[in-house]
Amino acid sequence: MNKLIFGGLAAVLALQSLYAADTKEEPVGLILSAGSGKVLRANTETPLAARAGDILFSGDDLKVADTPTSFLFCPAKTSQTLASGEVVLEAKQLKLKAGKLTRLSR
Repeated sequence: MNKLIFGGLAAVLALQSLYAADTKEEPVGLILSAGSGKVLRANTETPLAARAGDILFSGDDLKVADTPTSFLFCPAKTSQTLASGEVVLEAKQLKLKAGKLTRLSR
């Protein structure tokens, strides 16, 4: 089932990258359950409420206050949950600024 999820996500991200070919942002993930998550897009100052289905891009900052947020991180082919804290999504890795990430079992 995870192969199906990641395969479908890869197709969506490939189409998204074609659409956003003129920008520096590279799609790297997908919000599965938003909780209290907020996404701060690269080079912006206003965080947006995360929603299930939101595509995450390289350079995005995900902040969670009290209700966990789960997301796929495609470069590592993992599902992660951030209970509270902050993580920056980079092109090849996650950079935890505060809190704790929990990797969901495959």
